[in-house]
Amino acid sequence: MARYVYRAKRAPLQTAEAIALESSTVIWKYKNRDLRKRHAARVIDADKNGATIAFPLENFGCSITKLLSAVAGEGVFYSGVADDVKLADLQLPSAFLRGFGGPKFGIGGLRRLLNVYRRPLFCGVVKPNIGLKPKEFAQLAYEGLAGGLDAVKDDEMQADESYSRLATRVRLAMQALHKAEHETGERKIYIANTTADAGKIAALHDVVTENGGNCAMINAFPAGITSSFLVPKTIPLMAHFTVSASCTRIAPHVLTLLQRVAGFDIIGNPGLGKRMNSNEAEVMANAKACRLRLGSLRPSLPAFGGSDSAATISRYSFLGNDVMIIMGGGVYGHPTGPRTGAESVRDAWAKGRR
Repeated sequence: MARYVYRAKRAPLQTAEAIALESSTVIWKYKNRDLRKRHAARVIDADKNGATIAFPLENFGCSITKLLSAVAGEGVFYSGVADDVKLADLQLPSAFLRGFGGPKFGIGGLRRLLNVYRRPLFCGVVKPNIGLKPKEFAQLAYEGLAGGLDAVKDDEMQADESYSRLATRVRLAMQALHKAEHETGERKIYIANTTADAGKIAALHDVVTENGGNCAMINAFPAGITSSFLVPKTIPLMAHFTVSASCTRIAPHVLTLLQRVAGFDIIGNPGLGKRMNSNEAEVMANAKACRLRLGSLRPSLPAFGGSDSAATISRYSFLGNDVMIIMGGGVYGHPTGPRTGAESVRDAWAKGRR
């Protein structure tokens, strides 16, 4: 079932029924058969501010791509019967969920991989985000990991680039990671960006694993939510939220929910603060979409970031420990270097729990 909010131009039920038909059986009559009986979307409730509409699973089967084409397609937004239409929520039936494996690792698997159980996970985006040579990147990654980060990651704008080939960067970054593990006695992960056009993603994922990488990332909206299906689930997979802000007519937690169904282990979303312009309710909605009971699917780890640092991480305390906090400048822009920046994050968390 899909929940829509809008400003109706017609009577509530008439508006909702028009949207339901436009997004399912617009032309419904074939010879003497009425296709609405089996294939029409059905209005569950409606008022002038929105409606709940149920869609027959048979119309799109167990397909995220075809589901979105129905519940967030042109029939919904261009029906002409309502203004400011937004897909506000989505409930997925067990028959749909059974078609997907969901996250391979999820929260539990990531915690076992890192051996961290009683606190949030801290991740640093290596900065500068563009232009670093692989050796320079690896050194900065080492400094952050040695200072106490659980993970470092590529920026969403850096994948396999002419100035920093993914194979070399992964190989050197993993050497730096193992050095930090040896020195700290802690396990670490490096989240390598494998974003590319669809035909190249699988090959880049292989580059990561063949060079010893232990986590990968895809920009899920430009690459497609189901880009996760292109790669084997041998290492954790993160979805980055870039381009999601352009999907303003779909509630962010709906997109998070579908990324979880698609099998992403870590799902990034805009965090608190003025830069990302998210509030606590929106952040909590995304976290719930990652962690709510969803058939047999494992929970994904919600990740939030955007101008965070040791001074701001306490504002995520309402989410509990099952969260990853991502910092760029808060670690890599620290005045005395990324190692000190990472140490300040761990110190701030520890002091906040005393």
